[in-house]
Amino acid sequence: MIIFKRFLILVLMCASFLGFSQTADTINRIDELGRKQGQWIKLDQRGVKKYEGQFKDDIAYGKFTYFFADGKVKAVSNIFDNGMSSFTTSYHDNGSVMAEGKYVNQQKDGVWSYHNPWGELVSTENYLNNQKQGEWKLYHKNGQVSEIITYNEDVKDGPWVQYFKDGSLKLETQFVADQLSGKVDFYYKNGVLKTTGEYKDDLNHGRWEFFTLESELQRIEVYENGNLLNSEVLIDKEEIMEDKD
Repeated sequence: MIIFKRFLILVLMCASFLGFSQTADTINRIDELGRKQGQWIKLDQRGVKKYEGQFKDDIAYGKFTYFFADGKVKAVSNIFDNGMSSFTTSYHDNGSVMAEGKYVNQQKDGVWSYHNPWGELVSTENYLNNQKQGEWKLYHKNGQVSEIITYNEDVKDGPWVQYFKDGSLKLETQFVADQLSGKVDFYYKNGVLKTTGEYKDDLNHGRWEFFTLESELQRIEVYENGNLLNSEVLIDKEEIMEDKD
């Protein structure tokens, strides 16, 4: 009976070892050409899992999951196009989505969206070959767009607008080659024009006019390349309407 028990224990130990060996052989495999094949799990120096995914002939494909040090999911990438592209979602440490977008050749491409830890949309960005391109938007907490800036090849170039929380227009002007240029209009929350003027090479230039809530011309200022040349007050009163968000 004792001999039988010892034999049974030996058989179970061999089976466990064989099972472990077969599992180990299916993970982190490298073929005779030195290429990664199949499922891979990457650990850091402390033995904490950094990512898990799969390779074919040394090329990543399909779902890759990346982890924080505490084991929570940090990001998930779905890799395609022979390993050249991926759709990636990254997460805050509370598990909510932080950012979503596409990589091409490990560079941002197309539309990316960003959220705060409470799930609210903070911004959307546009990229082309990892350069800022097209409209970039910021959002109020209520989901309304607060600002739109236009980029061309990583440089601010085009319309720049801002909005109040209710969606009404707050500011309207433009950038040319990364500098404010041309007409600018500021508005009160009720839609009345507050200030109008002109920018030249990022500086106030020419005649600037300031209005009351009743659309009365209140003050005039004249600038030359950012220097105030003259100021004239027509109506000496302070507006009490709060036009900040």
